[in-house]
Amino acid sequence: MQRRSHLVGSDAYARHDYPHQKESEAMDAAYPCGSTAYAVGDQLPYSLRTQGARHGNVAVELPFQLSIIPLIHALAAGNVVTLKPSEHTPHVAAFLHRMIQRLFPENEVSVIEGDVPVASALLEQPYHHIFFTGSPAVGKIVMQAAARHLTSVTLELGGKSPCIVDETADIDKVAAQVAWGKSINCGQTCIAPDYVLIQENKKEAFLAAYRQAIEKMYNTSGRGIQQCPEYPRIVNARNHSRIQQLLDGAIADGAKIAIGGQSDHEDLYIAPTVLDQVHKDMDIMREEIFGPVLPIMTFQQIEEVPAIIQQLPKPLALYIMSRNRHHQEYILQHTSAGGTVINELMTTTLNPFLPFGGVNNSGIGKSNGRHSFIEFSNERGVMRRRFLDLKMIFPPYNKTIVKWMARLARW
Repeated sequence: MQRRSHLVGSDAYARHDYPHQKESEAMDAAYPCGSTAYAVGDQLPYSLRTQGARHGNVAVELPFQLSIIPLIHALAAGNVVTLKPSEHTPHVAAFLHRMIQRLFPENEVSVIEGDVPVASALLEQPYHHIFFTGSPAVGKIVMQAAARHLTSVTLELGGKSPCIVDETADIDKVAAQVAWGKSINCGQTCIAPDYVLIQENKKEAFLAAYRQAIEKMYNTSGRGIQQCPEYPRIVNARNHSRIQQLLDGAIADGAKIAIGGQSDHEDLYIAPTVLDQVHKDMDIMREEIFGPVLPIMTFQQIEEVPAIIQQLPKPLALYIMSRNRHHQEYILQHTSAGGTVINELMTTTLNPFLPFGGVNNSGIGKSNGRHSFIEFSNERGVMRRRFLDLKMIFPPYNKTIVKWMARLARW
């Protein structure tokens, strides 16, 4: 089965090739474990969706969404799929397994549950495309495994996503936006603002507004944020300990808790926390926090901001909170990020006409809408001769042929 996308004004066209059913059955026979997966065009129908670790924690942010959306995109592009859900969210993994079994034959979509040895075994297979969501550290492992088979990859990773706030921003509104974005899923989302860079003369106003926003969202009863049913928890004890270590390390290195700081390991609870007096050499500024702890740093002039961001790995998302068009354009021109949102948060994936993905340390490849279709396909150029041929330029050459070839070269 083939679908063709014709290019207007040319006898060439791009073709998206799709795996035939017989090919998928042949692969099932070759790999009885069911390691069919995302097929990418005529590379033949086998790639892998591994839901990966973020700091050793595999796709814990939105485990259902991060499985189903790429699955839909891969199927829309005509592929067969193997899905490896996160072992750190076992209830979601079990639900996905049951759901997929009811909806698809195993030779079209197969769900493989298991921990790291299972994922490692899957990575040994000669897939043609691997789609991975997780941390840069595990992304390197996936990419290394893919390189053994020259397998293409899409890596949706994380990073230090900054939120830049200048003096022209509506501080009350921005503080509420950041408090909301940093608290969604307890900060365990890859596009959450990781830290704030704010113009120094607005820091105190921001802290006051942030504290007020947190109380308004999560402590309306007056019984404390920990008792609020809308405030989530850290996914497991391991991640709770990791975040707590980052917080404790920053305090030991001179940071001060401006808001929050409360923690309950048994309840996997960490309060919305803001750290002041932070510097770039702290561990909490060297790795993605992936939790509800927000470092805040200041700048005097907007020209200082790119240098701060450039000293850290390239972010997945970059947020600019400013009414100054010059400041907006200056940041856009002097920084690099997977995606950028101006005067809003957490919306980098919402527009299906825009690509979503990272750059370098925050990811490789793009997804979302048509970009996902392209990512899960192989655009193969095809040309067909309809008239004339190239015999006229076969040697030996006479002066007339040389003259026409020179004209064609200039054209």
